[in-house]
Amino acid sequence: MPRLKNSLFRKCSFGKKPLGISPSGKGLYSIPGDHPQLSPGLRAVGCLLPLLLWVAILSAGRMPVAYAAQDASSSTSADIATSTATSTATSTERGVFSILAGNRKIGTETFQIVSSASGYEATGEISLKVPGGPNLSESSTLRVDQNLRPVLYDRSQKAPQQGSVTVRFGSPETMLVSETEEGSQNRIFYLPETDLVVLDTNFFHHYTFLLRLYDDSKPGPQHFNVFIPQEATPGTINLSFQGMEKQAVGGVTADLHHYQVATDQLTMEIWASPDARIHRISIPQMNLEIVREEVE
Repeated sequence: MPRLKNSLFRKCSFGKKPLGISPSGKGLYSIPGDHPQLSPGLRAVGCLLPLLLWVAILSAGRMPVAYAAQDASSSTSADIATSTATSTATSTERGVFSILAGNRKIGTETFQIVSSASGYEATGEISLKVPGGPNLSESSTLRVDQNLRPVLYDRSQKAPQQGSVTVRFGSPETMLVSETEEGSQNRIFYLPETDLVVLDTNFFHHYTFLLRLYDDSKPGPQHFNVFIPQEATPGTINLSFQGMEKQAVGGVTADLHHYQVATDQLTMEIWASPDARIHRISIPQMNLEIVREEVE
């Protein structure tokens, strides 16, 4: 499997060249039609806040990918609503993450994870306010089955411009449909059948499904397959359990599981309860903290 070039410190540009930062070797935004990313209105945020547009693209190597343009009219966000209506919720987790850069709050992520007999549905909304740049507002819905295999994903950008990405995960084909102000694109991917997790940019609650896939009976680093819808990029990631640690949660001290996410580009620390409810994420290299405000 080829190694990816480190483009972590790629210089931002407001011309037609790729913008932002991506360890996949591509800018997060490029000439319309290059690959199906969301609106280039995020370019200013990408330059001012590279990590937040980057952190979920955690690929240590590129997997073989095949794609083709096809009619994907059936792969819409309506599928999510229809499928959800047939499920009976059994439990719900709600939370809010504060996103801190250098101890300064720059945004929030509000999320909800509902479990049912058919699996899980996770919804989230992010709001970022970056000094000198446009405000960012996005929402997402991710559905996984009882085995944590992704089924449907829908992401919508509301500001500064509009765009959407919808992904229907299948076997053997996964269909991605992107809609931007420049038009629409369809792609087909052939993704691994096992150990696959969606980690889209900016949505940190997605990492709970990565933690749930970790096998506690097998100590040491474990390898997982990743798909990043906004980048239309598959890859791999390593996750390891570091032990139990005491952390301040809601004004009290609690024993949490400490995990470490590792790629060629950086190391991410995650603290979560035994049931994979995330309370804190830290990326020391970037001086970034994601801290849970509410616990339920």
